Formats: sequence, structure tokens, C-alpha cells
Amino acid sequence: MTDTPMLFLGNVLLLIVGDNDTTRNSISGGALALNEFPDQFVKLKANHALISNMLAEMVRWQAPLIHMRRTALQDFN
Repeated sequence: MTDTPMLFLGNVLLLIVGDNDTTRNSISGGALALNEFPDQFVKLKANHALISNMLAEMVRWQAPLIHMRRTALQDFN
């Protein structure tokens, strides 16, 4: 069990680095999307209750990881 502190440290570092990447990419992609769709930015400024939905949509719109993708298993209409 001598490697337990190193394993813990490795996990902490992975969380810190991973959080930095995903947060940076989501924020920059979300800012770009709000710039490209100014009508949505106006709606957001007018109704701050939309912010929680905006955050989820930012992650959906701009995948936080460079090679992250999603595969639809069925069609939705």
C-alpha cells in the first residue's frame, strides 16, 4: 500500500488538468456561439433564468474535449 499517496496524487492531478481543458473549451465555444447568434445573447440578457439551460447547451454545442463525440442510437423527431 505504499503507492496509495501517489495514486491519490495522480487522480487529483488528472481532475485538475481535465477540468482545466473542459472548462476552457466549453467557455470559449459558448462565447463564440453567443457571438455568432446575437439574438440568443439578447434573450439571455433579458432573462437570467435561462443561464442554467445555457450552460448545458454550451457543453452540448461545443464538446469540451477535442475528440469527444456522441452517437445517436435512434432517431428523434
